[in-house]
Amino acid sequence: MTNKRPANSASVERLLELWADRYIPNWSTLHIEEDFLTILQLVEVALPSGRVETVTKVRGCLQIYYDIAWGETNTLFSYIPNVLKQSEALSLTFFVKQVYEKILEIYQQQSLPAIALLVSPALEMPVVEHLAKELDPVLLELQKQYLLVQNPCAVGFISTPFHFCNQFILSQLTAPEQVLISPYFKFVEEQVCIPWQRVCAAAAQHHLDSPTLALVQQMLPLSQDIAETVYRQASQLYFTHRSRRGGLSDRAVALSVIRDLDTFQGYLWLCVLEESMT
Repeated sequence: MTNKRPANSASVERLLELWADRYIPNWSTLHIEEDFLTILQLVEVALPSGRVETVTKVRGCLQIYYDIAWGETNTLFSYIPNVLKQSEALSLTFFVKQVYEKILEIYQQQSLPAIALLVSPALEMPVVEHLAKELDPVLLELQKQYLLVQNPCAVGFISTPFHFCNQFILSQLTAPEQVLISPYFKFVEEQVCIPWQRVCAAAAQHHLDSPTLALVQQMLPLSQDIAETVYRQASQLYFTHRSRRGGLSDRAVALSVIRDLDTFQGYLWLCVLEESMT
């Protein structure tokens, strides 16, 4: 783009807010207003000692599930001949582990006083720019390994273990632990799949009154709803369809489909902002 006055920080800040809104913990699952015991459990989990306990539990889960996740990924991608060599898979596994270690380190450090947690739950997670910056080095290393593979199918091979691991780990945690740590896992998975930083950088190149920028700002908050609506319609139209993981109505398949639809929208709006479909 040329001869365009960059948007002021307020415009980009709005996109950053929309990005951050995706990772606000879902407190509704805890029914806090109905259960004082749950509040106490939440406070315990949020304190430094509780976070250490959660991180220890997650590391134990990862130790068990890494190999299983890669095995499931291999099975899922078995229809693609030689998608990855064993040496390439081992190298990628190492860097996936590094990403998890970094996010657990950040989670453990991000401890707030219990009263702050209850008064302002949205503060529970670091600002996305900070989190992205902290994760950048390990994600860049993972990206380098992916580029060395020189197989476009490998990107799915990278994101899928994150998805499998995240779902397994969350299933092993208590409800308060799930609520607090799931935004971090979602952030990591989306950092691998969705180019949020590029979206924000592209938005900064538009006029303040750019209709393109206005459209993206309007549509981004709806991406999850759009993904879920498209999924519901597809599952009704193709209710007999079965993939390698099961039918469209299966929860695991539903989560994957919705994630992929969400990812597609991220790239769609990036193309719109960059005025390029390549």
